[in-house]
Amino acid sequence: MEFGPRRTARADLPGGYAGVSEAETQAPGCARDYIHPGSEAEGAQDISDAEADALIAAALASRISADAGRANLPNRRAVETITLTHEGFTFHLSTGYYEDGGVGEAFVHAEGRNVNSMLANLLKDAAIIVSLARQWGVPVDKMREGVLRDEDGSPATIIGCALDAIRRAR
Repeated sequence: MEFGPRRTARADLPGGYAGVSEAETQAPGCARDYIHPGSEAEGAQDISDAEADALIAAALASRISADAGRANLPNRRAVETITLTHEGFTFHLSTGYYEDGGVGEAFVHAEGRNVNSMLANLLKDAAIIVSLARQWGVPVDKMREGVLRDEDGSPATIIGCALDAIRRAR
């Protein structure tokens, strides 16, 4: 009888990998399957250390190559800048486009504000998040659904206003 964790493979998991002991790896994305004496994981079968190592390497490679899912913008791209007004303040929204015309980045600047003010920094961070979301394939409409809205459905913040403007521009 085997005591403690052992390496197992299951066909119903991605890559057929069920897990290894915590002592063997702390790799992100690796499930762990602890087998105790007298118990069997449903659908599990013993595999060799070499097979387990190959499955671990494949799982790690897929996590490392996850950035391949991000659609980077071309170095030279079309950019459009428009002026928005929200709550009596004037803002400038610049959007960068993929070659197919899809929006891939956004920049929002508050007119007349210090470059390092709290508002300017919050706008930069929010625009970076919107840009990364677009580059990872999040639809503009999904982001629009997630931002705060007033009772009449109008955007509660400049970021909502910017997302609405991006939606109209498409």
